[in-house]
Amino acid sequence: MTKRFRLLICSVCSVAAGVIPMALAGCGAALSPAIPGSVSAEAFHAPDGRDAYRTIYAFKKDPRDGSGPNGKLVAIGGVLYGTTYFGGRGHHGDGTVFSVTTSGEERVLHSFNRGFDGFNPNGGLVAVDGVLYGTTYGGGTGCRQEEERGCGTVFAITPAGQEHVVYRFKGGTDGSSPAAGTLVWLDGRLYGTTSLGGTTSRCSSGGSGTGCGTVFSVDTSGNERVLYRFRGDGDGGSPNGSLLALNGKLYGTTYTGGAAGSCDYNCGILFEVTTSGSEKVLHRFTGGSDGSNPAPGLVSIDDVLYGTTAYEGGCCGTVFKATTSGAESAIYHFRGSPDAGAPNGMLVADHNLLYGTAISGGEVCGVGYYDSGAIFAVSTAGAEHVVHSFSCKSIFAPSAGLLPLGHAMYGTADEGGRAPHGSVFAFTP
Repeated sequence: MTKRFRLLICSVCSVAAGVIPMALAGCGAALSPAIPGSVSAEAFHAPDGRDAYRTIYAFKKDPRDGSGPNGKLVAIGGVLYGTTYFGGRGHHGDGTVFSVTTSGEERVLHSFNRGFDGFNPNGGLVAVDGVLYGTTYGGGTGCRQEEERGCGTVFAITPAGQEHVVYRFKGGTDGSSPAAGTLVWLDGRLYGTTSLGGTTSRCSSGGSGTGCGTVFSVDTSGNERVLYRFRGDGDGGSPNGSLLALNGKLYGTTYTGGAAGSCDYNCGILFEVTTSGSEKVLHRFTGGSDGSNPAPGLVSIDDVLYGTTAYEGGCCGTVFKATTSGAESAIYHFRGSPDAGAPNGMLVADHNLLYGTAISGGEVCGVGYYDSGAIFAVSTAGAEHVVHSFSCKSIFAPSAGLLPLGHAMYGTADEGGRAPHGSVFAFTP
């Protein structure tokens, strides 16, 4: 897998909007339900006090296995579940849903097969009453988006591997190409975003498809409705992070739109939307000290929103906080190797600490290559340290947020392992 392909996977939501973020160059050497706002501190510390990192499973991309894990893991009964963007039994290697135990026993539960079934699952899974729900970027019926058949799906799958499509997006005034993270379960419905769709015209904030994206809801029987259609420019475009449910409202970010700033296609926004579809822009990123292109989604601590921007902020992205009324400030500016850079995984909150992953920074991988990526911790007061740097020679490019389970955190890297097809790892800080 080439370095460019790696970047496409890590920033699939940006690619879905036609914006391939190349700002990593020059940064460093070469360049669910809502996540809980508070997790027991003991969850992040080994009983014996030792730091530990280990690979749980390395994907093979043989005719049966997946390749390129890219969504946050979820756990049911101590077993981890996730998706790969490529690989599986499908004729084109259209991705998988997999399970893996914490001791490394992996099983492919479902292989997508380009068509009615959907293809390229690109976000995490959410568990509702023992059933897993997720989205695929393409596939479905009745829609052609650019060169791809189908505008994406919402699917359901049991831990035993029984899968069915809940909803097939139609494009146009409906949504198209969901490229965000985990769906959110709220009051009997799933809420999420599509990166395209909403209108039949090109988005003014850039992108290769029609429409600037939507916020949608769907019940488990497949009854879908569009809550909000983004308009680009001063409004947002290309929503690509998980929504956060807080006090009966939904909060999220868009990758483009907002203020003109120093960014191509504007720098993204922070927004609020009600379940009835009323939307409000809380903050427009400028590409200055506040960063640009917020990506993975938001978490909350004491009703304060926290998130990351992928770029700018002086170099390589930021961690920011914002009130629900829109008062925003960056609490940390990433510097690139040996610091982290280009954060792309949703934060996990542990009291006043925020843990996240970054696809750049960490170990310098050489001329013409991006850096290895890192796991970082930032306090709500803005103190940061890299708690683990990935290795250019073995595991690198952590591609999603972390899952706290027991005394460890679990995550995925889209490259590295015994074959360069990604891995599931465990880390105990």
